[in-house]
Amino acid sequence: MAGDTMPGRICPSNITPDREHGIGAWTDGEIMRVIREGVTRDGRATFLMPFVDYAAMSDEDTGSVVVYLRTLRPSSAPDEPSRIDFPINIVMKFLPKPLDGPVPEPNHSDPVAYGRYLTT
Repeated sequence: MAGDTMPGRICPSNITPDREHGIGAWTDGEIMRVIREGVTRDGRATFLMPFVDYAAMSDEDTGSVVVYLRTLRPSSAPDEPSRIDFPINIVMKFLPKPLDGPVPEPNHSDPVAYGRYLTT
């Protein structure tokens, strides 16, 4: 396509609660997974989602993000397809990692630990 450059053609996803074109039909767990593990509900790896950083976000905070996303006005705009070129399309399949278990809330009484959590 004219104007495309490496790593390909990147188009944003519709993250509004529209049931057909957005994430309205996704479960809370599916949304939390894409945020923190970089995997969509159909098993595809995401591109440009900073899930490596978000993996440390507590279950409660990630759940709060999901609640917020569900308050957005639904948009019926369909996603335009992205196309990730070789070799990035292969590399990105190996980047997502499942969480080891629940992610607890940070220690709010320890200002250094809590500050590290907030900046991460």
